[in-house]
Parts: sequence; structure tokens; C-alpha cells
Amino acid sequence: MGDGIYKSQSFGHVRLHVDVRSDLGWRRMRSRSTRFTLRGDFDAQAAYMTAASQLFRSHEVDFSAYSHVLVVAAKNPSPGFDLSPAFVAPPDWAVSSPSGDISLGVTLGNDSYTNIGNDNYQSSFMLLAHELGHTFGIPDQYPYHSTNAELDSLAGCWSIMSDITHATGFLGWDRHKMGWLGSQQMLYVNEPGSVYATINPFSAGACGLGMIVVPIDDPDDPSRVFVVEVAQPPLGLDGTHPGEGVLVYVVDAQRAQGASPVKVIPKDEHALPTTTGSTAHCTAPYQVGDALHEEGPMSFSLQVLQQFNESYNVKVTHHHV
Repeated sequence: MGDGIYKSQSFGHVRLHVDVRSDLGWRRMRSRSTRFTLRGDFDAQAAYMTAASQLFRSHEVDFSAYSHVLVVAAKNPSPGFDLSPAFVAPPDWAVSSPSGDISLGVTLGNDSYTNIGNDNYQSSFMLLAHELGHTFGIPDQYPYHSTNAELDSLAGCWSIMSDITHATGFLGWDRHKMGWLGSQQMLYVNEPGSVYATINPFSAGACGLGMIVVPIDDPDDPSRVFVVEVAQPPLGLDGTHPGEGVLVYVVDAQRAQGASPVKVIPKDEHALPTTTGSTAHCTAPYQVGDALHEEGPMSFSLQVLQQFNESYNVKVTHHHV
């Protein structure tokens, strides 16, 4: 399942070994599913995890042997488990099972049985990759308040944590936060001025520079940063908009998940909406000859100078206003 994407995205730092205990068959819960409200209710989800794990005796499943527990509900009519939230228990809040505590996992509902928006793509597979991302501490990057979060997401189709239907990978910043990047893969530019660098796609592996990070506020302890990296083309784009180029986005640590903590800065903010993201997101990456200039607490500029196969030579300039 998700082992392939986590192995490749983490450059081999993460391997998922999944035991599917289908040999034990389905177990009927002692209470109806309507008793458990898993949508944003930690106590209810913890009660569900406890009730489900208690259906299996310690000689059947040794929960203490696993870092994550995936609880799969049978597909059921509404009202039922329509969503598949991650389960992340704070310290000392792990739930008890007959064979050890459970602190990390995913409770899989009806949406795990459905491919959303693209019949040729297993969005249910990416849903699990997305939810597991939460167990590594990565927040949702789509807006909770939106009635069409996929189109209104400021991160668009460029991140699994924003769009599971079209995105093909984690953003470089997310990989950095998960500890997957080596020191040579990220350039942190804290001194004002200009830098010239060649950035390489993360698909090329763990060798070479993958992204440039520029602080917007305090250089020693920033809460907001610009990130420049080679775009990972999403699925569903046509030949006119292949999704290749240099991606620029802002990460704002002061924004909680569900409040757009990541904002992609498209090269044409007036482009028409598309089926693969909010306005301009299908054309977000910058090509050779393109430039970006942003003014705010600091002045930030990007120029894409040359392309070498899948890598790009860029110039980044910044100074505080």
C-alpha cells in the first residue's frame, strides 16, 4: 500500500511493513457505528479504537508490536463512518488494548473505498498516505471552512496534504519537517543578498540541493518562510500545462491546520480556475525566463535562469524592507 510512496518520498528513511489480519475475519462491534462521532472528536475516536482493539485477544493480535494501528470499518450506509481521520494520541493519552497501548493509527471509513474525481487514480491509496502524514506531524493544508476545499486550497494540487486526488508527493518543507532531508538537500539563506543555485527534483534521489528556504521574519527563529523547489507535476494536467518548473510557496507556522498554513505563489495569479486546484494552480510553476517579486516584511525575488534536464539554475534575492 503506502510503502512505495513513503519509501521513495523519504529517500528510504521510512519503510512501512503492514500486516493485514484478514485471516481473523470481520468482528462485529458491540455498539452501532452511530455511537462514535469520529469527525474532530478525539474522545469518540479513542473510544472507537479501544472498542475495536478489544475484539481481538492478545494471542490473536499483539498490538504492542506495532507503531501504528489501522482500523478498517466495513463499507456501510450513512449514517456511518464517512471519513478516515488519523488517530494521534498526545503523550499519556494512548488507548488501551488487550496487548498494549495504541497511540498512532488511522480509522478508515467509507471514503477509503472510493476513488474521488479520477477513475484512473487510486485516491483511496493517497488518502491513507495523507492520513499517515498526520501521524508524522504534518498538518492539513486545505481549508476546513470551504465547501470545495480542493479548489479553494492555497496549496493546490502540489501537496498530498492538500489534494489527494491529483498530488503525487509531499512538499519539500514537509519532508524537511519529517527529517527526511540531508543537510546537502536544503539551503537556508539567512543573510540578505543574492544567491545563485541549481535545484534538483526530489525524484532524483537524496543527492544534490532540493530546495532553498528564505526566512520572512526572524532569521534565527522564523515563523514564516519562502520555499523554492522543483515542482512535482500532479496528475490530471494536460499537455498545455504539464506542471513542470520551479514551485514557490510560503509556510506560515502561525496558521493552524485547516487554516491554509501553506500558500503556493503562482506565476499567474489571474489564470482561470481548473479542475486540478484553485485559480492559477495548474500553471503555478515558473519556467526559464520567469521572475517573481514579492514585497512585505521583506523583499523577495526569484529568477529562473536556466534548465538542465530536470534541474533549474535560479537566482534568489532578498532583503528586509
